Amino acid sequence: MFGSVVRGEQTEKSDIDLLIEPAKGTTLFDMAGMQIDLQKSLKRSVDLVTYGSVNPMLKDRILRDEKVIYQI
Repeated sequence: MFGSVVRGEQTEKSDIDLLIEPAKGTTLFDMAGMQIDLQKSLKRSVDLVTYGSVNPMLKDRILRDEKVIYQI
């Protein structure tokens, strides 16, 4: 997790930013399904970002802010 929620700066309208490393073979459809399920469960917008798709200009800040909430 990263972003405003981790920094304690979230507002009522803030989304939840999750940095994930999907299992090999995970499709875009799988990712979309995961995002929908999380949004329903958390009742909040969720932004899923993979390590490989992190914007290079934001990477340092994201990695500095990140908080591991689940790891296998």
